[in-house]
Amino acid sequence: MKPAICFLAFIITSAVCAKDLATDPLVDASTDGISALIRAKLLKAPVPKATLAGDLEDQSFWDDNEALIQDALEEYGKLHDQIYDFNTSFQDKYMDPNLTNALRNQDLSMLSSIMNETDAPGVYATQIFNSKFSQDFLEEIRHYESSGIPLRRPNSMNRYGVILSMIGFDRLINNIVTEVLTPLARLQFGDIAAPADLKEAYAFTVRYKPGMDRNLTEHTDHSTITVNICLETTSTEKVLYFKNQKYFLNDTDSEVDVPNFVSMSTPGVALIHLGQHTHGVREVHGERTQLVIWMSGEYGYVRIAPYDKSEIVPHNWSARNKAFLSDNEL
Repeated sequence: MKPAICFLAFIITSAVCAKDLATDPLVDASTDGISALIRAKLLKAPVPKATLAGDLEDQSFWDDNEALIQDALEEYGKLHDQIYDFNTSFQDKYMDPNLTNALRNQDLSMLSSIMNETDAPGVYATQIFNSKFSQDFLEEIRHYESSGIPLRRPNSMNRYGVILSMIGFDRLINNIVTEVLTPLARLQFGDIAAPADLKEAYAFTVRYKPGMDRNLTEHTDHSTITVNICLETTSTEKVLYFKNQKYFLNDTDSEVDVPNFVSMSTPGVALIHLGQHTHGVREVHGERTQLVIWMSGEYGYVRIAPYDKSEIVPHNWSARNKAFLSDNEL
C-alpha cells in the first residue's frame, strides 16, 4: 500500500474508533492519556427533568465532574474574545450610546430619562445592549452548547440555558453589575437596594422553545434586584407577567392580585425589578432566549423590605447630581 493511502486509512480508522468510543456508555471517562476535552465529551450527562426545586438535581454528577468539565471548557476555548472584557472598546461596540453617555458622565438626570415604566408597576425597562451584542453573545453561548461538554441547568426551575460562570463570564458580569446595573438599580430602588445589597451576582441564560421549556411557574427570585435582558425572540407576544411584590404592599396596590403583562421583544432591552416581585411566564409560542442577572448581598443575602428613611444610603453619584436629587426628592 502506498504511504499516502496508508496515512489516509489511519485517519479514517482513528475517526471511527473515536466515534465508537464517544458513543460507548461503558467507557471510563477518566481514562489516562486522553485530554480533558475528550474525557468530558465521553461523560453521559444527566437530562434535566424537574421544573421546581431542580437546583440539586443530579448533584453528585456535577460535584464529581466539576474539575474535569472546567478543564474541558478551558481547553475548548472562546469564540469571541472581545465579549469577555468590559473595557472602552466593549462599551463602544456593544452598549447603547445613551446609557454609556449617562454612565461616563455620572448623570442621574440622563440615566432617569432612559428608564421607562412598563405596564407592570415597579418594573422598569431600558436599552442596555445593542443587536451586535445579542448576536455575538448568542454565538458564544451556542459555541459552548454545541461543544459536547455537559453544561449544568441554570436554576431550580429553568431546565435549558447556561450558567455564565461556567464558561468564563465572571469578570464581565461583575464589571457590568458594578458599573452599569448598580447605578440603575439604586436610582429606582434606593430605598431597598443599598450598595451592600448588590455585592454579588449570579448570571445565566434561559431558553424557551418547543421541546424545551415552554412556560415558567409563578415565583420570586433569590435576589434583591433582578435584571432580565432579551437576547432573541421569534414572537412579540407578551408572555412575562408580574403581580404584587411578595413581602410588602404599597397603599396603592390593588387587593386583587391580577397579572400585568410586560413586553420583552427587543434584543438588548432589560427589565429591572425587585427580586421579590412575583412573576411568571405563560406558554411561549416560538423561541426566546434571555440573559438574567440576580443581584444580592454577600453570601446571597436578599433584602426584602425598605430601609427606614434615616438608613437609606445616598446614590454613589449624589455629589454630582444635587439639583436632580432635590427636584426628585431622592
